[in-house]
Order: sequence, then C-alpha cells, then structure tokens
Amino acid sequence: MSVKPLARWAIVQQWTLRYSSRNGEVVTGIFITADGNLPFRYARTPRALFLPDRVVHLNEHGWEIDAGGNTVFSSKRSDFQKDNPDG
Repeated sequence: MSVKPLARWAIVQQWTLRYSSRNGEVVTGIFITADGNLPFRYARTPRALFLPDRVVHLNEHGWEIDAGGNTVFSSKRSDFQKDNPDG
C-alpha cells in the first residue's frame, strides 16, 4: 500500500516529512513543523496516522475522514471564517 496519502496530508499541513523506518505495513518518522518536530506512526492498511495527541484517518487521496468515511475539511486560509456568509 502506498504512502501517498500520508505525503499529501503533510503537504496540506505545510509540514516536512522525514521517514525513520518503513516496512510493508507501518511507516514511522517525524514531521518538521513551525512549532518543532512531531513524531508519527502511519499504518498503511487502515490509512491511520498516529500523532502524539490524536489519530487521523485518511482516504486514498490524503484527505482527513471521520468514522463514517466522510471528508473532514478545515481551511488553512487565514482570511477564512467559518461563519462568514461571503466565504
């Protein structure tokens, strides 16, 4: 199974991805963020990303999904406001 969903998710976060180990099912490494390094473990088969404070489930395109398989979208734009009727 591909690690493309993980790489795409990291790009959307604007983080750098560094692998420390890879095998058929699990990838480990660190994300380099503006706030420092963040260790992770990624299980390829369920496409589950384990971070220190949460678990993120990804679809085949690297988008976050909820338990029902629905895409979870969070804008990274600084000019976006959720309750803005124009945006």
